[in-house]
Amino acid sequence: MNYPYELLAYVVRVSFRDPYGLEAIFDSYQRLRVLSPELHAITQHVWGKGDQLKSVVSTPTDLAHVAEVDGRQVLVSTLKKPARRNDEIEVYTTRQIHHGFKEHREGWEFMPFTPTDKARIAINFPIGKEPEGITVGASAGARTPFVARPGTKEIILNVSSPTIGSLYRIDWSW
Repeated sequence: MNYPYELLAYVVRVSFRDPYGLEAIFDSYQRLRVLSPELHAITQHVWGKGDQLKSVVSTPTDLAHVAEVDGRQVLVSTLKKPARRNDEIEVYTTRQIHHGFKEHREGWEFMPFTPTDKARIAINFPIGKEPEGITVGASAGARTPFVARPGTKEIILNVSSPTIGSLYRIDWSW
C-alpha cells in the first residue's frame, strides 16, 4: 500500500482538567515525512465519547472538515503550504474534550493508520480522582508496548514501529 506520509514521532497526552473527568485536553505532536510527490492535507483519527472536538487548534494546518471512516471520526487538515517528497513537517494539535469520560469504566485507544516509527501515549489523571484497575491491551499481531507508571496520576505507553491497524488500549475505572 502507498502511504502519503509516515510518522517519525507521534506523541500525545490526554490531561484531565476537572476532578470528575468531564473536561480533558488532548495535545499531540506529530513529526512526519512526506512519501508522496506532494502533500496538501493530513488526517488525524478521533476516538472517544462525548464532544471530542469542542475546540480544535492545529499548526501549521487548518481544519478542513471532519469525515467518518469505518465508523470513526477523522479530522482532515490542510497544510498552510504544500509539502514535497522527503520534507519533514511538525504538526501540533490541541483538542478540548467535553463530557468524554463520564462512565465508571473508561479508556483511550491508539490505532496507527500509516507507517509510524515511535508512538507515545500519556494520560494524566485528575487530582482527587484516582484511577483503579488500569489495564493495557494490544490486538493480536501488535508490537508489545512498554508501559510506565511514574506515579499514581500518570500512565505512559511507548511503542516502537507499531503495526499498522493494530489497536492499543488503556482502560481504567474511576
